[in-house]
Amino acid sequence: MLGPIFASDEHVLILYLLVSRLVLRTLYFMSAKNNEWLQGQFRVSYIHKLGEGSFSCVYKGLDTVKNQQVAVKISKKKKGSDSEEWPNPDELESFNESVSVMKSLGEGLTNKALETLGNEGFEQHRVVRPSGRHHSFMPAPIQKDAQKAGTTIKDLLSTIDFSICFCQMIAYSMDTMGNPGLDIESEKLFIITELGQESLDDLLARRREKGQTLSVEELRKVQWTLVTIVSGLHAVGYVHFDIKPANVMRFDNTWKLIDFDGAMKSGTMVPPDKCSVTPFYMPPEMALLSKEGHFDSIMASRLMDVWSVGLCALEAVFLQPVLRPWYIEWRGPDGNDDKFIEWLGDYTTDPIISGDMRAAMDDIDPNMRDLLEKMLQKDPKKRHCITQCLVHPWFEPVRSSLWVEYRQSKGPRKNVSGKGLNAIPEPSPRSLKSIQVKDENAAKTCNVM
Repeated sequence: MLGPIFASDEHVLILYLLVSRLVLRTLYFMSAKNNEWLQGQFRVSYIHKLGEGSFSCVYKGLDTVKNQQVAVKISKKKKGSDSEEWPNPDELESFNESVSVMKSLGEGLTNKALETLGNEGFEQHRVVRPSGRHHSFMPAPIQKDAQKAGTTIKDLLSTIDFSICFCQMIAYSMDTMGNPGLDIESEKLFIITELGQESLDDLLARRREKGQTLSVEELRKVQWTLVTIVSGLHAVGYVHFDIKPANVMRFDNTWKLIDFDGAMKSGTMVPPDKCSVTPFYMPPEMALLSKEGHFDSIMASRLMDVWSVGLCALEAVFLQPVLRPWYIEWRGPDGNDDKFIEWLGDYTTDPIISGDMRAAMDDIDPNMRDLLEKMLQKDPKKRHCITQCLVHPWFEPVRSSLWVEYRQSKGPRKNVSGKGLNAIPEPSPRSLKSIQVKDENAAKTCNVM
């Protein structure tokens, strides 16, 4: 006859302690694999991936000193790179540029930049193209509104804290000399920023799932937010190149622009391998030069961002990327997008807003339709710059209330960009009507209010 497996409670306790130790050891190794300390302050969780791009992955992390969640962007080796050295000199240069851009944006509009904006001519903001010279950023259109507020352009702009238009950098990896570079302990390149709660893409997707469009006032607030955020970027002289709803994030009560990996100063030449764009937000001038095989000769212009902002503003009306259906249909079986690029880079085709779409948008508000038409001119010489968008009649109700606030307070460093989206209430259902958006090579059905 077999006796009891355990002779006493003491054996049970010993077995329990052994099993507990094994479980804790297993959990420890799992935690060590899925988590990592950076700079002795930040704990990154590799099981919480927030997003992934061509050059980096973003994970959720924790600032253990301030006890707040952060976003940790970690660079990855470029696909197809044969070099065993990582990071190579090009990757280090790219990382340094990203850190430099975010530092500059964190400073906002400096006194030196304000002095520049106060001069007539604004030669430094002009963009040279084969077809001639034109402005990509003109503070002059703000002059009339500044006069309404009883102030000057310089004084008016100095009251706006442009730095809060952008996701703020908290820390970055450094080499042994304290310069941006490879972190010795983790052997990683990383940038740590504040963590957003949701993107504009999330907000529009939620509305789309409910079948609820934005009202006229909601559209005005969304589009004002987009234009003012990007005006902050353009005021400090940068072009983003990849503006889309997924790159506009809410941080508590403020909406900000994120992902500056491809951003560069206006007027600089764009290296093909360092320019990351999303095809159905790509500006036509980039498509034109790509089609002609001159992509290496394009110069960064803030007007390129205006096109992308215009498409984001139009997406707020349709609750979907307007050019995506064409991109998907025209894409070849091998993933070739030449047909879409050729159409996008052809300035002679019908405007994006035309026919039934134009009539439907007139039914919503003629001023909104007029603004988006001017932002979505394929020829950049005919396209509005961001300051012309700011003073468009469509935004008159918003600006009027801001000037009243300005005259009453005249306090320094205000946030005029984030109010729009935060004020959007839960919608009341509105009817959707189907319209045909036609092109000579394709026809699509889209929903519009």
